[in-house]
Amino acid sequence: MNLLPDPSVYSQLKIALPAQRWHLANELEIIKDVANNMEIDLLERSVTFNLESQKRLKKTPKYSQEELEEILEEEYFVIAETMPIIIRQSLFISIYALLEIYLNDVCDLLQQDQKLNVTVKDIAGNGIFRAKDYLEKVLNVDFPALNKTWQRISNYNRLRNCFVHAGGQITTDTNKQLLKFAKDNSHLDVSFIKRIELRQGFVGEACDSIISFANDLTDRLLKRFDA
Repeated sequence: MNLLPDPSVYSQLKIALPAQRWHLANELEIIKDVANNMEIDLLERSVTFNLESQKRLKKTPKYSQEELEEILEEEYFVIAETMPIIIRQSLFISIYALLEIYLNDVCDLLQQDQKLNVTVKDIAGNGIFRAKDYLEKVLNVDFPALNKTWQRISNYNRLRNCFVHAGGQITTDTNKQLLKFAKDNSHLDVSFIKRIELRQGFVGEACDSIISFANDLTDRLLKRFDA
């Protein structure tokens, strides 16, 4: 006896929308694992480097120790600070790209399902905000624009643009909202030269926020189209 429901009772959207969400969540979980493994690996490398540095200093004549210490401090800074920051930034930019792809795919899926002539590419703007406008204005979706998670994602957009277009450099005159976001987030730092730096935990936070948003949006879409 087949206890599974007849597939014909399900619309294409009821299958496709959760599949899109699952695919995004799966990729973000992989990125979280990569970030966690990177943090562990670099921590172990920094500890090992410190131990090896102490051995080198003991074997070095006193008149050369100060010079060696300066060299070792610079090398340690690269391992403990520079490398993690660069990798976190790269992972974050990849995370944001996955979000954009997801939203555009959802828009294309709904456009095809509803047999609309207007596509997301016909809407003014770009990126996640163009997709938002398409869902709201063309498809009449109750988009969670006032949701705290979407507000955080909007700041991710500012952060991504700051990295891509300004190398992470920020000033109070040009982007006060991003500066406030950075100061309020325990996983972000603003250096003395006004450059935003991602700290341990930010990659995971961003992944969790986007997954939470995708879950909320999927539920709203299924409700909107009675899929």
